[in-house]
Amino acid sequence: TNFLCAAVHGSALLTVVEGTNVPSADIVQRRIRQSSLGNLTKWRHCTPMSTSASENKLRAAKIVSVHGVRGLVKVQVFLEDPFDLATLGALTNRDGSKSFDLEIRGQAKGTLLCAVAGVHDRDAADRLRGTEIFVDRDALPDVEDEEEFYIADLVGMDVRSADTNSIIGRVRAVQDHGAGDIIVLNYKEAGRRDEMFAFTYDIFPDVNVQERYLTFLPPDEVSERDEEE
Repeated sequence: TNFLCAAVHGSALLTVVEGTNVPSADIVQRRIRQSSLGNLTKWRHCTPMSTSASENKLRAAKIVSVHGVRGLVKVQVFLEDPFDLATLGALTNRDGSKSFDLEIRGQAKGTLLCAVAGVHDRDAADRLRGTEIFVDRDALPDVEDEEEFYIADLVGMDVRSADTNSIIGRVRAVQDHGAGDIIVLNYKEAGRRDEMFAFTYDIFPDVNVQERYLTFLPPDEVSERDEEE
């Protein structure tokens, strides 16, 4: 099963999938770019999937509107193949207190047309508008490419200095503002503002999913600024 992938652009900024505060099913990955010297360097790539209130829940879809008068809803799915939604097991709300039994009936303008068990008219369907649908993290397939990562796995990771191996902060979020995948670094140092960096080999040379940390090598302009301060 392949999930939607997001890419990064720009040398100093990095973005990871889904610019939300809730876990989703996105993937981020390194990509190849041309450097000013003509040498190839790779961007990291992450798998889309945002994080929910529960760390074991990932956002997979959202009910965005209704269709017709018989209770069908339009569902925006955050997967490369929207029909994979039917293969991920239990579908719930964010805290898992409510489950949804969806039957896919068709497609319409980038959404799936779905019937929801127990919903038989337009009014009932309209009350579900805006509902986010989550799946268990364990329901997602393993990422086979060593350069692909689920965004939900990156969020909360420690960020260590590539030079000293000391922890300097953590990953607050992975975002995409249209120019590529971005890591939001929340510094451990009191009073220091969060900063955003491109998710590239040059800036984040190592990602250790098992031990939940990544290493950080700041761009020259950041190093020079820190030295001046």
